[in-house]
Amino acid sequence: MGIQLVEEPSSFKELLLPLPRIDFSLDKPVRAHLRINKSDEVVLIRGRIQAELILQCSRCLEDYRFPLDSDCEVTLFPFEGVTPPQEAELDKDDLRSSYYYEGEIDLSAIIREQVLLDVPYKPLCHASCKGLCPICGADLNRGSCSCKKEVVDERFAPLKGLKIGRGGKGN
Repeated sequence: MGIQLVEEPSSFKELLLPLPRIDFSLDKPVRAHLRINKSDEVVLIRGRIQAELILQCSRCLEDYRFPLDSDCEVTLFPFEGVTPPQEAELDKDDLRSSYYYEGEIDLSAIIREQVLLDVPYKPLCHASCKGLCPICGADLNRGSCSCKKEVVDERFAPLKGLKIGRGGKGN
């Protein structure tokens, strides 16, 4: 069975409200082209998710468009009432599997999870982004600033005030 879903930005944003921090917004609807296969009690969902996100560059703080186009594969198992431990190390397969409850599959939650997994940890508007001046805050991508940039290794900054006397043993 194949399913094509289009999730509008406003409804997708409502799904993200329970999250403590949202680092992006949607510019266009999220599109999901999914194929669902069931074998006994196991459900396999494969497909492609497409969206256009508005991210903030981690260096210059400017908003930019990030086209998301990713393949996804999720294996769903029936939930059998066993609660997993609160803290457990996840491996790659754990990120591609989940559970369904009482015979129902929430595709919106699966799509939301896949989008969140594809948001870059440190978004950059472009690889050569120069960021902001640490002194005056000017965007260095738009031009240089007139700040005096003294290259100081911060590890040696405490030694700057150290006074060493000249001379021999008498000092």
